Amino acid sequence: MSRRTRVAGVLGAVLLLLGGGAVLLDVVRGAGTGGDDRRDAGPRGGGREVPAGFRPERGGPRAGVVTVASFNVLGADHTGPGGDSKPDWPEYTERLPEMVDMLDEASVGVAGLQELQKRQWALLRSDHGDTWGVFPRTDTVVTANTIVWRRADWTLVRARQFDIPYFGGVPQAQAWATLRQRSTGRTLHLVNVHNPYDLNGSNERYRARALRIERRLVQRLATDGSPVFLVGDFNEITDPHCVLTRAGMTNAFGDGGSSPCRPPRRAGIDQVFTLGVDAGPARVDTAGIRRQVSDHPLVTVRLPGGRVPD
Repeated sequence: MSRRTRVAGVLGAVLLLLGGGAVLLDVVRGAGTGGDDRRDAGPRGGGREVPAGFRPERGGPRAGVVTVASFNVLGADHTGPGGDSKPDWPEYTERLPEMVDMLDEASVGVAGLQELQKRQWALLRSDHGDTWGVFPRTDTVVTANTIVWRRADWTLVRARQFDIPYFGGVPQAQAWATLRQRSTGRTLHLVNVHNPYDLNGSNERYRARALRIERRLVQRLATDGSPVFLVGDFNEITDPHCVLTRAGMTNAFGDGGSSPCRPPRRAGIDQVFTLGVDAGPARVDTAGIRRQVSDHPLVTVRLPGGRVPD
């Protein structure tokens, strides 16, 4: 072997080690915020690892992290010609591909989508069904609260719909799913909700009833030892935080205050709560608002270090 060959081999090994170190640090720290449009919301801290028992995901440009998301995608009926609230915004056929791009850019593995109306559901299934699993699996039921998962990394164990009181107390279907990570066999539960806002009067009492239903469901799902993520558009900031954290859940945006109870400063109506694992800090991506993809931000959390119950 020539001296030049030996030198080249040494240099190659050094570069490989350095590159591997950079990848390892990226996984441990969850490095990068995905651009100026994302901001950390909640307490700052040190590096956060994928929890014991779970492995970094393969899919997406930010492969190496496990990311859960909540995204109110703005219903098809609201935009484009004839839209009832934003007729000057692009139609859903233009917005949905950008929504998927945002999930990819954030390396989302599992997500709860709100306001995914049937036309959007059908387009997601037809154009992106090879990459994303979707529940509900049929549009014969309400699809507005849909759960999606990256097929390369997750498989569906079971999923159900459940009702909460919506406008005027009329029942509206929400969704929960149990998903298994392919590489480890570990499971997590995702509950996806959209509580009613004040339309033609106050719906505060129905939001309060919805929170009680959601709290009980999360507590029941957690009894098997798997972590539970409750995500959604709560259409309120303070009550969800106070009701759910008093029940032992963690707000991914931070602790807030306790005397009196108050939510974290940067929390909005789109929130993520967990039971059985502390995930966060929550990240808020507002790029989609400026690009007219949705009038809500994409909220994401990455699974942190620590022991996930067996």
